Amino acid sequence: MEELQAPAIVAKDQVVVSGSASNFVSDTVHVTERDVVFNCSHCEGEIVIDKEGSGLAVHCPFCGSELIVPEYSGPSLRFLQTATAKLAREVEAARQAPPPTSYHLDRLSPEELKRRQTALEGAFQDTQVQASEIKEHVHHATIQLHRYQLKLEVILERQSEIKAELDAIREISRTLKDQESS
Repeated sequence: MEELQAPAIVAKDQVVVSGSASNFVSDTVHVTERDVVFNCSHCEGEIVIDKEGSGLAVHCPFCGSELIVPEYSGPSLRFLQTATAKLAREVEAARQAPPPTSYHLDRLSPEELKRRQTALEGAFQDTQVQASEIKEHVHHATIQLHRYQLKLEVILERQSEIKAELDAIREISRTLKDQESS
């Protein structure tokens, strides 16, 4: 069995978001959406290993016990919660910020105005691209949600059919048992 050395350690409450929503950083380790975050089965120490380490044997940095890195099943819940919390704080800050009442453009020279206009036009295009990408993600998520809802309906219908057949079998079994005991 291949062995992966030196798993990263993440102390509880040390993780803070920095950079983009696709990663966050703590004092001891850089955690990304690619990482498997799990607890040692012996000492409950929290360990972070890249998803490429899934299935490998590692030694817990806390207690030294050998354990197998679980399979990667998507971004960790803590990663998603932390990234979402950061985004929520940014949205709240943007909502709370008062709109500018004046841009003080009269203080800029014609060259500075031209540079500012060019920079703003570039920023505007960037936000249009970002908005388009986010709308596409929302659209895909909506489609996926609808698929899950349909799958759930099919499963629940199948469950109802199974239960009805199971109830019918139980009723027949009771009738047969009653006939045998009579």
